[in-house]
Amino acid sequence: MFWVLSNKREGRVFVTGRLRDVDRLVQAGWNIEYKSRSWDKAYRAALLMAEARELIVEWYLEDEVNWKKKKLARFQSIR
Repeated sequence: MFWVLSNKREGRVFVTGRLRDVDRLVQAGWNIEYKSRSWDKAYRAALLMAEARELIVEWYLEDEVNWKKKKLARFQSIR
């Protein structure tokens, strides 16, 4: 699962697949805006939100890379 969180005061949107981050950030005043099983969908939602509200998007590169590797492995297995 991937979550998109926002903090208007800090002007940031964050995409994470790490539940411990979600818990920690919500306690620090961040809002859960979106969740998805797909990293791609969560990232797109974060980009749209950031554009509409003029926020900075942040994410873990390793979350993105791991999602893309899994996606590629599934694609190669059906070929």
